[in-house]
Amino acid sequence: MCQWRRRLTHQYAIDDLVPHRVGMSFLDEVVDSDAESLHAIATIRASNPFLRNGGVSSALGIEYMAQAIAAWAGVKAQIDNEPIKLGFLVGSRDYSTTLASFPLHARLDIFITRIVQADIGLGVFECRIETLGESISANINVYQPDDVALFLQEANV
Repeated sequence: MCQWRRRLTHQYAIDDLVPHRVGMSFLDEVVDSDAESLHAIATIRASNPFLRNGGVSSALGIEYMAQAIAAWAGVKAQIDNEPIKLGFLVGSRDYSTTLASFPLHARLDIFITRIVQADIGLGVFECRIETLGESISANINVYQPDDVALFLQEANV
């Protein structure tokens, strides 16, 4: 059980928190985190595999939010001296933006706050991206099974 109460004072490398393949991890750093929330930064880079016509589709904002949730779970695991576990994006609600894309070099400030998390691994997070004078929000549903291999086997993935 996660017990930290004060703001995060230790800096963690994103690769130590978010188990993604090289090139698919989009966060640059965790700015701040506590037992219920996290603030991360991402910059749209030329190396992003989804870059098209000088930008990344704003629909990928959901993935940036999900990776911030994964970073929060990674910080929690580090503090609890537990291994980092894989999690899955289950769905989202109310995601909308007036931006067609996030342009190259844009800075995304990503904020996530845990709304609810069940003992069976399901969680709901309120998420927000601040960029280019816009505030993009959504609720993201995630699932972190105790046994990822068994879950994938049962799901025939």
